[in-house]
Amino acid sequence: MGGTMTSSTLRLALPGDSPPNVIHLSDLHLRDATTLRNAQRLVDHIAWRFRNTPTLVVLTGDIIDTPDPGLWTQAETLLRPLRAANIPVVACPGNHDVAWMGLVGRERYRTMALQWLAQSAGAPPPELSWPRVYRAASLSLILCDSNQGHNKLATGQLGYPQRMALALACQSASERGDQVIVALHHHPMSDDPSLRLKDADALLHLLSSRCDVLLCGHLHQAAAWSEVWGIRRVYAADASTRSLRYRHLWYDAGRWLSSWVHLNQALLPPYPSASSS
Repeated sequence: MGGTMTSSTLRLALPGDSPPNVIHLSDLHLRDATTLRNAQRLVDHIAWRFRNTPTLVVLTGDIIDTPDPGLWTQAETLLRPLRAANIPVVACPGNHDVAWMGLVGRERYRTMALQWLAQSAGAPPPELSWPRVYRAASLSLILCDSNQGHNKLATGQLGYPQRMALALACQSASERGDQVIVALHHHPMSDDPSLRLKDADALLHLLSSRCDVLLCGHLHQAAAWSEVWGIRRVYAADASTRSLRYRHLWYDAGRWLSSWVHLNQALLPPYPSASSS
């Protein structure tokens, strides 16, 4: 893919001088009553627990299971409790968001996904380039589109222009003294030929010593690494609507910490719902 990409920046209105709480969700795969119900449980719990604290939610793709206007409408409705709780939601696209069943891409599917991201997840208009940079307090959160170019099966790539824009965005954030979190859908450590990020090695090389936390999804397998590839923390999410859990990250005493929040029966309703306030 040729051309030049430049990152676009959006300031998030969150109070405080330190990086906010970061909630990582991925691979909701909204498609039926079960996934919608489980996603609503997750959203309601996040809105309730973090209502009065500086918090943002990061969705690393595969929000819906296959491109469909009705599913995007349901995804929009799903996020309302978070907005009511003043919790921003930012998201990057997964292969299922831009391709039929995650495999067959069409330009109209991609357009539909980018329009939803712009209208519902705080992304700049679709005509602006990836990566997207979101700033809050001393945090720069950089979201990438790993569905650039032509990809077979469920593979992905960022492409050279986006990688160069990402390197510049990371460098600018570091010069400001920000903590840097980079998020994308495809798992850069997967070597599965049908799922891999084709330019993963190039991505990990450029993030070395430039990135504090890397977030991803795609494989539906949760994992965590510390101090690898010159990156302080790498967190891969599972399919949140299947596992009924989310990862909570927070910054304390100069380092990022994290824990899983499991929605077992003890955590499900009754609890106050932000959507009812």
